Amino acid sequence: MEDSIRVAYFPDSFLEVNGVAMTSNRLISFVKKRELPFINVHAGKTTAVVQEGNFTSLSLKRSPASFEMDEGLRYDPFFQRRARLASAMPAGRLPGADTSR
Repeated sequence: MEDSIRVAYFPDSFLEVNGVAMTSNRLISFVKKRELPFINVHAGKTTAVVQEGNFTSLSLKRSPASFEMDEGLRYDPFFQRRARLASAMPAGRLPGADTSR
């Protein structure tokens, strides 16, 4: 049995339209193409888990404290506090997550 490193990535922008989100999405394409073990955790409108082979995407619903910083860019000061939910993997074990996608 071969041990492998699993990477958890927490970008501050993922769904937005900016340079960080574009670079993050290119990284995700690279990871998926090479079937690397990877978890992408980002803020979103809902909490949801999508599993594709070795790749897992965890979207965490933004808190009511989130606010708009720029057009299409929201900041959630409590996002990192919710990042501990990433340890609830695999996908089916995340409370309140929509795993139907």
